[in-house]
Amino acid sequence: MTLILSLSLPAAAAARESALSGGDILLLHSQSLDEDDLTNLRLLADAATALGRSLDLAEPGEGVTHLKDYKLVICYDLAADPILGRRLLDSQTKLLALGGELICSLSPAQALSNAGDNGVLTAAFSGGEDYGAIVSLPRTLYRLEGDYQSGSLEALTGTVPFCAGDDSLRYIPLTDMSADLTRAALMWELSEFLWEYDGQPPQRGQYWVLDNVYAYMPAQELLSKIERLAEAKIPFVISVNPTFQNGDYPAMGQFCQVLRYAQTVGGAVILRVPELRAKISDWATFSTRMTEAVTALTDHGVYPLGYDVPYSWLWEEDALTWMRRSRTVFLHADEAQANFTRQTRRNIAYDNYNNLIFPVLDLAKGGQNTVLQFPAAQRIPASVSARELEANLQRVKNNRNSYYSLWDSDQSLWADNLHLSYHADAVTLNDELQSLRYTPEPYEENYDYHRNMLTRFTVSIQNESHFLIGLVTVVTVLFLGMILYARVQARKYFFYPREKGEKQSEEKGGK
Repeated sequence: MTLILSLSLPAAAAARESALSGGDILLLHSQSLDEDDLTNLRLLADAATALGRSLDLAEPGEGVTHLKDYKLVICYDLAADPILGRRLLDSQTKLLALGGELICSLSPAQALSNAGDNGVLTAAFSGGEDYGAIVSLPRTLYRLEGDYQSGSLEALTGTVPFCAGDDSLRYIPLTDMSADLTRAALMWELSEFLWEYDGQPPQRGQYWVLDNVYAYMPAQELLSKIERLAEAKIPFVISVNPTFQNGDYPAMGQFCQVLRYAQTVGGAVILRVPELRAKISDWATFSTRMTEAVTALTDHGVYPLGYDVPYSWLWEEDALTWMRRSRTVFLHADEAQANFTRQTRRNIAYDNYNNLIFPVLDLAKGGQNTVLQFPAAQRIPASVSARELEANLQRVKNNRNSYYSLWDSDQSLWADNLHLSYHADAVTLNDELQSLRYTPEPYEENYDYHRNMLTRFTVSIQNESHFLIGLVTVVTVLFLGMILYARVQARKYFFYPREKGEKQSEEKGGK
């Protein structure tokens, strides 16, 4: 009844229609949304963003007059409604029904009763291996016949396709997007359904990232990993944590030498924003500090080609504004709650025009992306052992993914007082041409750290403490060795005379 009234009151809806300006996807949802629904809607919006598609959210009464302005209308868990169903079909827009009973108002569908709470989803991608997962089933499950079918959903009382329909209408029974396989299968269906040309949608760039690299980690350890990556001929990205002070220290220079070498063998550097315990309240100060971090690298001939930011920033308007400082932005997983509410109307990250690189959807748990229709980065920690690195490189060699280099496309990065650009194989910093040539530099042994008396005294005490600890260790080992030697000798001399005397007594008694 509520839905019918909302459709019969265009004046009430008109006040809210101005936000719907058309685009790729219109997602219709009911007015009553719980927290699980909000999570599912956010994941759907994130999927659209990853696929490079705009997505607007609206209730049916608001969106029904804009159906023709979109390439695809997704109906999320809507009840059966003949009036809405007729309006949707008359729009001649592609339709995707996710769960709910509305599919009965769009096409003949057979209900599957007593399906159970859980089922088994099976799906394959691009002719690859089958993947399976246990998923939560909706309250009602329908079987839709059609020329198109993919995947399967096995319930207690039968099996239905994961996605079924034709060129204009498709139905997916699931609304719970918490399972990786569900999201992967949905993204595959969206990319294929929205593709307007012959063949399958093109694959997007996949990236290999050496993650969490710190300025003062052992330079030789980092160098050995970079040399192995260069030997394997894999384009790679190094995500570097920022350095805000002591950028002129010899250790920083040595670290940047390794990064400069990486730039000459196919590696690209991106700058990771620091881990924050609270939301940023002063973005001007944050920008100043990040400018210092960029300058600490560029002063040593290292040129970051992008930023590495938390995934939750996709829903923070201030964060998105700051992200416009870089053409390419990598997203890493974080624990912060996304700012997605009942009032959210659009996947706002789409309007940022960043080249967003998402975390992988790794169904095989081998580090590689399964759905190749969106750009993604597989990450391996910089602290990984040589053995684990070799195992990862072997998996990379055996999989079907093609890895991209950030040097293959134009890049731009801004800070408060500089503009870094890469175009036509040339790096410019504030319009001045920079050299990517690597020239080894000697490590400065007698660097003046400008320490005051207290600091020098502290460093001296620390150095002397290390010497004393080493000396005490050596003396202790020698002392324990002497004690052990003395005990062995004492035991030897204690038992030997006794054994000799007993033997002489036995000889005399025998005579």
